[in-house]
Amino acid sequence: MSGLYQIVIGIPSYARSETIDHVVTIAGQGLNRYFPGLKSIIVNCDNSGTNGTRDRFLSALIPLDVHRTYIPIQDHISEQRNPYYNLIQFCGQSEAKIMVVVDARQQSITPEWIKNLGYPIVNGHDYVSPLYARHHFDGTMTNHICYPLIYALMGLDVREPIGEDFAFSPKLCSHWLKQKWNGEALFSGVDISMTLDAISENFRLCQAGLGTKVSATDMHDVTWRFNEIVYILFSTLTSHRSRWFPLGTDKNGECVDQEGVRNIECYGRNEASDDIGPHSVNMRDLKRECRCEFEKNRHLLKKYLNAYAYKHITDEMSMDHYEIDTMLWSQVVYRFLYLFDGAADLEKVDLISALKPVYIMRCISFNYQTYNYSMYFAEEEVKKQAMVFHSQKPYLRGLYMTDRTQQDPTLFSIQ
Repeated sequence: MSGLYQIVIGIPSYARSETIDHVVTIAGQGLNRYFPGLKSIIVNCDNSGTNGTRDRFLSALIPLDVHRTYIPIQDHISEQRNPYYNLIQFCGQSEAKIMVVVDARQQSITPEWIKNLGYPIVNGHDYVSPLYARHHFDGTMTNHICYPLIYALMGLDVREPIGEDFAFSPKLCSHWLKQKWNGEALFSGVDISMTLDAISENFRLCQAGLGTKVSATDMHDVTWRFNEIVYILFSTLTSHRSRWFPLGTDKNGECVDQEGVRNIECYGRNEASDDIGPHSVNMRDLKRECRCEFEKNRHLLKKYLNAYAYKHITDEMSMDHYEIDTMLWSQVVYRFLYLFDGAADLEKVDLISALKPVYIMRCISFNYQTYNYSMYFAEEEVKKQAMVFHSQKPYLRGLYMTDRTQQDPTLFSIQ
């Protein structure tokens, strides 16, 4: 191997001084144990300014032969306000062969994570997505939006498309360096965009079973990031619409579609475990946030939802009873995705804002349904939800076909 370094461990961060030293130390142990003899470096790409992250990063204990460097924000360069861009740029310049990214908030990281993420790159994969064991009340954005949409529309069973722990190859690094980066999207949604890009460009993907995940995040943190994550998710999906929407017909005039969902290889730990510890959600606070978002966006919900969905949702809000099932939820998400596609920028913001209270209602409904489930059975419900999204693809297709028929009435006419 040539180049400055052979393996890079990247840690993007924003105000994570209380957790980053633990992550750095464990990453160093992983490098020492599983990649001995390789020229290695741990890189912190930080956007937190002067909150102490730099000092904690530089003072963390790591093996003597592991290098480290701290890369701060550069406000005068748009792309370099994005810590992921700074990391990708560093990796490209270092000519590394293995690049692993770990979350600065991660509390359950072990040295084996570095092995399980890094070894598949050695074996020829381009992108390694994480696979966690975690409480079903955690990861709500993944469970209820990102996973089912990618499962249904991209035809790939990628369980954690917005996991902050992943790995990538030099080939994918070079590809990402050629893309346009958004300096305003600091964290939320950047990883989903990277995952979708790897899928759409047909890079070789796999998953790495990492075991239990415990990170310093909560439901409020997730709902706060909802708008940015969904905006980037919808934008990226619609930019690759030709992958999931049939633009042509076969010789019989039937729409051509790719119905199968493909599993991808999994390395590392793949056994299910219920030993994931407690995870509490304050349902009273969640309901309060839901009502606040509903009242703030009621006029938009009435504008964008069909009559049945709007009545169902307003009735549930008035009764303080939440039962947004998977069928209704999938159709609401598809309707908003369809409306988002081609909408003006300001209307896209309105659409995402209007979807938020329905998303919180879906989370509440799921929590009540599964509060006494084991991890195994709760995971089955998440998988069933993804399958419902897949089964409702004709609904989304119908929205597009109706729109196209109105634009050109002869397009789907019977001769």
